[in-house]
Amino acid sequence: MSLDIKQYANMTDNQILDKLLNADEAPIPEKTVLIKRLGIPITLKGISQKKIAKLRNRYTRTVKGRKGAPDTKEVDSEEFVLALIVESTIKPNFNNEELFNKYKVSGPVELISRIFLPGELEQLSEVAYELCGYEDEFEEIENLKN
Repeated sequence: MSLDIKQYANMTDNQILDKLLNADEAPIPEKTVLIKRLGIPITLKGISQKKIAKLRNRYTRTVKGRKGAPDTKEVDSEEFVLALIVESTIKPNFNNEELFNKYKVSGPVELISRIFLPGELEQLSEVAYELCGYEDEFEEIENLKN
């Protein structure tokens, strides 16, 4: 998606404030990707920082420090990424009892780790991060004014 950044160069403070006041009405980005091996579409959406923080907390554990060293917090990054994919997915519904029974799993995170190959999960996580704004690059307006 290419924006004409020049149109934003001369926005007034009031115009910017108005956009910020209505930020909660901005559309949440979505993207559908095809898992070629399975022949299925997966639709993902961006999620909020609050949801990401909850996921990160859920998959963070305390590691006891040795010999008087302080305890540290450690995120299980593999489980976090799987949970991020599940939380970001609109379609299909990975919280499905029929799928749980078929793959003998207890939840959607374990389910997707059984269904998808590591490379497919990596691609899905990249899309999830992108939709959350992690892959966006900011364009400098200052350079356009000169």
